[in-house]
Amino acid sequence: MYNDEFLETAVNDELYFDLKQKKAADSLKKKKELKKLDKNYQEYTIPFNRIWTDGKYHKYITITNYGSGSTGTLIRNAVTGARYNIVVGSAEQDILFKVCEATGHDGRMEPLMLYYDTPEQYEEHHFTTVSLDVKLKWHSRATEAQKKMGLEPYVPYVIIN
Repeated sequence: MYNDEFLETAVNDELYFDLKQKKAADSLKKKKELKKLDKNYQEYTIPFNRIWTDGKYHKYITITNYGSGSTGTLIRNAVTGARYNIVVGSAEQDILFKVCEATGHDGRMEPLMLYYDTPEQYEEHHFTTVSLDVKLKWHSRATEAQKKMGLEPYVPYVIIN
């Protein structure tokens, strides 16, 4: 191979890499724009100034919420945005941990209904803790709903000090 061929390959690789980066950036920009159009999507940053359970100090935390719509729409996971085959307002929603986000971040005027697999998923997502009493009540309600649906009950592990 001659120097000309090496140069041509290097230039083509550089152009390909630049195009690939541009496409990735454009794709990311489009995803962000789509999220902003979703009235049930919310992202905000708040001061935290603590060490969390991961052992790291967090000065600020950014929380991204995927809310569910009104009665009759499919529920989606507040962390991932993935939709469940469960409808808002149905008896099946009792297998999920439901939280009403009504803090008014970013000027939001209406509450956002958030659904989680467990209270622990909510705790990790919002850097907070849920009382043991609330967890036990949810577990009881979720177990009953799972039995009615013919599902295996979720058995959490609880560490009590």
